[in-house]
Parts: sequence; structure tokens; C-alpha cells
Amino acid sequence: MFYEIIIRIFKKLIKPKILINQAWWSLSSRQKIQFQSFFKIHFEFISFDNIKINSIDNMMRNTISSVDNMNDGFDKFFFQSLKFSLPVSVLEGFKFRQNQAKNFLKKNKKLKYIFNESLSENANLLSAVGNERGILNYYIEHNYLQHQFLGNNIWYVKTKFDYFLSMGWKDSQDPNHIPTSSNYEWIIKPAKEKTIDILYISALAQKGFPHFSSGYGEGGDRNAKSYIKMKEDFFHNLDQKIIESIYYRDYPEQKRKTEHAINRKFNRYLKSTGVFYDDSEQNRSQELLSKSKFVICDYLSTPYNSVLMSNIPAIILFNTKTYYLLDEYIDFYDDLINANIMFTNSVKASNFVNKIFFSIDKWWNTVEVQNARKKYLKRNFGPKDAINNYILSLL
Repeated sequence: MFYEIIIRIFKKLIKPKILINQAWWSLSSRQKIQFQSFFKIHFEFISFDNIKINSIDNMMRNTISSVDNMNDGFDKFFFQSLKFSLPVSVLEGFKFRQNQAKNFLKKNKKLKYIFNESLSENANLLSAVGNERGILNYYIEHNYLQHQFLGNNIWYVKTKFDYFLSMGWKDSQDPNHIPTSSNYEWIIKPAKEKTIDILYISALAQKGFPHFSSGYGEGGDRNAKSYIKMKEDFFHNLDQKIIESIYYRDYPEQKRKTEHAINRKFNRYLKSTGVFYDDSEQNRSQELLSKSKFVICDYLSTPYNSVLMSNIPAIILFNTKTYYLLDEYIDFYDDLINANIMFTNSVKASNFVNKIFFSIDKWWNTVEVQNARKKYLKRNFGPKDAINNYILSLL
């Protein structure tokens, strides 16, 4: 709290040259870079108010959704839908919000660089208005490693910014791609007492895709069924005594609006097996990880990389029938697979867990396993302070 008070005082006295906006960094990382810059770097989470309108501008909406001179059926459907689907914030309220962004930049005339980890409406608006003023825009890669997956949106993100700061992986074909590091709170500090023998971290079988990328390998009817089949095979071949040792951390119930019916059916089966089932909002995954002796993860988003960085014994289930790798990254997970950290066959995974359950630490601390873990992390995540050093070099 003391550091936050100091930061607030100096932010009122010193105008920023660099703004880090809407970035999910740990508190210590946010504080550190602001002190290191002598408060020439400000860390913010800027949002703009929406105007309260009394009526919809039907003339503007009719103009935008006009299908005159269009022949394609889908094009007609899409443009006609814009009349009803475009939010007030980008039509009737746009000028109001744009003026807020302009006023913010007028108050911060020394601002030369905006670093942003979000593609939210507010973040994009500030970046766009800043671009008109000659401010350079940098994207900080979010805590989701996705460049290896077919259909990833890295290319799209790069079109929105002047420079792209990756978490450490390289792209020799793109001169505006800068490999740095991540200030997300990846590493889990172990609890004094490990009370969870096995923590299972689950993804969610969904009815549709958040967007069309194989990085969402549980989305859509076909993928959802394939994902659940993988899990069924895993649990059906697992020893009962091991099943009864599992703390099953499911996707929180309040966040399952897009849940596929097959996911609910599987959960009913799971609750009958003897696992400890948890889909509450109270228990954060990071807290559970800190108490865990061994982790099983089928959620190929943030958790599996956090587990590997924290050096917690774990296996990862990788469904190659839905998670497609780009040709240039076809060997992306090979080191982890060869070391039996990652499995593409869930039956082999359960058999392996049955085999090593009473000697997990011995297996995990072998040279082969540790070398594979370190090699994978070194290839994809940069040195701890790389991103700070790069940003500070711009002052």
C-alpha cells in the first residue's frame, strides 16, 4: 500500500512519456517499472464513459446497413444485421468517447509510446487517437501462447499496432516483432503444506468457437465431443484409488454460459467416480496449484505454462484431433511429449499416471524431464526482465 501511495503522488507531479494501458501484470511488476522510470512510465487501465442517449440514430444505422447494389446473400445478411448489432458506443456515442480520448492525450502531451495488452474498445480507441498524434503503439502479448496453432489471431493483432512484443518467442520474418518476456504472475509460490495429491485443471466443452482458431480445441460440436471422449478414455483407464485422490477443478459454473450439453453429461458421470469436484468462484486455480503435489491439465491456455514455469510435477493432455499445429510448428511440443510431460493419447496418459503415482517426484526430477521442460520454456519465454529493459530503453 505504501508503494501505491508514492506512485499516486508522483503520477500527479510527473507527466508520462510512456503509458502501459490495460496490461495484466503482477502488482510488483507494475510498481517496479514505474519506480525504475522515475514515474515517466504510467500504468493505467483506461476506460471511457458511454453517453446516455435518448434515441437511436436510425438514419445513420440505415445508411451503414444498406444493401443497395449487393448481390451476395451472406453480404446482405451481414450488413442488414449491423443496424441492430452495432453497439451505441461505436455509433451514437462514438464522438463523445473519442473526445474523452483526445482530452486524455491533451493532458499528457509528453506521451510518445502506448503499450497495450488488450484489444478492448477503449484500448483500441485510445491507440487510434494516439496514432493520429504520432504516438507509437506497441502490443504486449497476452498470457496465452497461441502462435503455434492453426488459425491463431497473432497476424490480426499485428495489423493494429506498430510493434509486437512477444513473451519471448522469435519471428525472423517480421522486423516489428520484438521478443521480450512476460510480467504476468506465472510462477506459483508453493504453499507450506501440500494438501492436494492430484489437481485436475479442466477446460470447457463449448457449443461454439470464441473465434475460429484451433487454439480453442474444445469449441464447436465436433471438438466438444472429441474433447469429452479424450477425458472419458483417461478416467476410464485410471486406477480407482488415484481417481479418489483427484481434486477436479472445473470451469467456474457462473462462466459456463456457452457450455455444451455433453460437458454437463460428463460432469454427472465424474461426480459419481469419487473425485472431489469444484466449480465454485471462490477457489482460484493459482491458490489450488500452490497446494498441489501433482497436476493434470487439459486446458491449453494459461495454466499449463504456469505449471511448467513453477516446476510443479504435471502431465498435460493434448488433443491433436482438435488442436492443429501450423506446419512450421509441427514439432512445437515434441520435447514435452518425448519426456512424458505431454500426452497425445489419453489412455497412455492414464497408464503412465498409474505407473508413476507413488514416485512422481523421482520421475519429475529426472534429467530428461527437467531438460525438456527448460528447453520448451527457453524457446517461448524470454528472460525475466527483458520486457522492462526494452520499455525503459525508450525513455
